[in-house]
Amino acid sequence: MRLHAAASTGDHMNHVRESIFICNSEDFHRWLERRPGYVWGTVDAKQAANIVRGLCGVKSRSELKDNEQAQQKFEALIKEFRSEMARREMA
Repeated sequence: MRLHAAASTGDHMNHVRESIFICNSEDFHRWLERRPGYVWGTVDAKQAANIVRGLCGVKSRSELKDNEQAQQKFEALIKEFRSEMARREMA
């Protein structure tokens, strides 16, 4: 799976698009389901968006454009996801 580069390049205008893209990814859904503390069953795009908003501390993913703290949390989340996906590809 190839993700857009917004979260790793600091292009904050694209964080919103990146979050929409990733929240529609089945790989991301399965990854969220495996995260420690997640106990609500199967993740779909709507739940993924809710989880991302909660983890980033925003009410709307559009806040990723201007909220530096949320941007940092989103970037860390994407980095964690990409790292696990890379490990799985190497296994």
